[in-house]
Amino acid sequence: MSIASCSKAKIIPKPTLAGTWNVVRDSVAYNYPPIITNYIGVTGDYVNFKSNGIADVIEGQKMDSLAYKVTSDSTVIFYNSYGIGSIYLIKPFTDHNATLTYSGYGAQPPSYESQMLILSR
Repeated sequence: MSIASCSKAKIIPKPTLAGTWNVVRDSVAYNYPPIITNYIGVTGDYVNFKSNGIADVIEGQKMDSLAYKVTSDSTVIFYNSYGIGSIYLIKPFTDHNATLTYSGYGAQPPSYESQMLILSR
């Protein structure tokens, strides 16, 4: 007599942007005119990715709401008020840390811009 057993593969859930993340750092650079900002997050700064596709952002006295759409396990698109999207790469991305990076041409070429947003929870 033999006994066979089946073992189920352990399913590891993928991290999600949904919910509230603390802002660790938000760095933005433009080549024309040359501007570099490096905001270091403080207590109370956050990005809240809501289920309705809106991300509320609080950085110091700055408040903003942006439409967003997660398009893959490693990309999210943020849309400006004109509906123009910017694709951000999410890497690294864990349950507790996410770094979102963007590089591309600005609204008025030849302006080139890049952003790195570091989040934690």
